[in-house]
Amino acid sequence: MIPQTALVFMTHRPDPTVMDRFREMHSQTRHLTDSFVLLDAGKNGVEAAWHAYLVEHQLEGVRLVPFIFQHVVGALGIAPLKPDQIVPGSTHLSLIWLAQGLSHKHFWIVEDDVIYTGHWGEFLRLFDADESSLLCSHLCSYQQRRHWSWWSSLKIPDSVKASGTRIIPQKGFFPVYRISAVALGEVLQQQKSGWAGHHEVMIPTVLAHAGHSIKDLNDAAHSVVYEAGSMEPGDGSGELSSLRFRPPVTDADIAASAVPRIFHPLKPAATGPKFAKIKSFGHFGNTQGGEV
Repeated sequence: MIPQTALVFMTHRPDPTVMDRFREMHSQTRHLTDSFVLLDAGKNGVEAAWHAYLVEHQLEGVRLVPFIFQHVVGALGIAPLKPDQIVPGSTHLSLIWLAQGLSHKHFWIVEDDVIYTGHWGEFLRLFDADESSLLCSHLCSYQQRRHWSWWSSLKIPDSVKASGTRIIPQKGFFPVYRISAVALGEVLQQQKSGWAGHHEVMIPTVLAHAGHSIKDLNDAAHSVVYEAGSMEPGDGSGELSSLRFRPPVTDADIAASAVPRIFHPLKPAATGPKFAKIKSFGHFGNTQGGEV
């Protein structure tokens, strides 16, 4: 039986630390999802390095999907936020492109600089009963956080403005999120009709406007998986915060978290060998099947 859920690991790096991070995630979720590596292959050698790694570790069940961003944009007929740039704000386009050839109901997307200090399979199971079209972090409206930097990127079609429909801009945080195939189709359709903007504001606003259910991960799981806050200077600066720019997240910060948490951003050079390389996070929870 084909799983209804796809786990999509998004990366552009052939770094062994990143590859090991994905391998552990795959080992903990392989009975629940189909695993995809959605690989930005714009630089020479990236695709070959990932292919060699998957072969070396006999990860036959993983589907490596390389893409060139300009080709994705051309195939979808959607202009990115910044010309020829997947970041900032346009990483969802490669996901829409991938999903068009698949039949999964939901897609979990995980960026390559994320660590979860629990068991990834148990994390996904937290949301089994939730049918929301979008699950993301730090979900809030414009009225709740007016100084967020990407509100101004949102473009609403003139036809929507002329209809007199009240639009309440929403934004989320997307290093780890789940979105339905139906919602991805909605986003594509609405972008073709003129909606645009950074995907962390455009997607939740479009879906809420269209009547889809959107929910914060913390609310859906009934437990905190991300610390409260938003990716802005000054937010998430506490020692145990799962989100901050500076100082860099360290092994000690991660180990000090007594319960499972998502940590992001976590760059390979920011941590020592204990967490930078593949490990089972056994002291944070049940890690059955976590070793690879």
